[in-house]
Amino acid sequence: MSTGNESLRVMIVDDDPDDCFFHERTIRKVVPTTDVITTHTADEALAHLRGEGPIPDIILLDINMPGKSGWDFLDEFDQLEEGRRTSAVVVMLTSSQAPADVQGAATRPLVSNFATKPLTEPMFTELLEEHGLR
Repeated sequence: MSTGNESLRVMIVDDDPDDCFFHERTIRKVVPTTDVITTHTADEALAHLRGEGPIPDIILLDINMPGKSGWDFLDEFDQLEEGRRTSAVVVMLTSSQAPADVQGAATRPLVSNFATKPLTEPMFTELLEEHGLR
């Protein structure tokens, strides 16, 4: 997790380029120096997380994506070595308001928060404060 002089790191996992653009813009309005990593598939995000680079502080994860879903991502993310998964705050950020999705997220220990798109400045600020990242 970033501390001190390190910048905040946020990974966006979402197949919609417009959502990625607007989420990154919102994130940078709240913390301009944020290192934003944008991935458009679960596989792309997992490949990054399995690499040697720094782990993001926050992962904003969409549920409904082609190929592997956000649920599939979580299953594989849970299998990563301890230090590669436990330090990231995972937020299900989705357009779904289906009760099954909300309930499913609540039963996953790796999911810290469930939020409905779009990401707003107050939502992101609250998330940072809730997890001691601001």
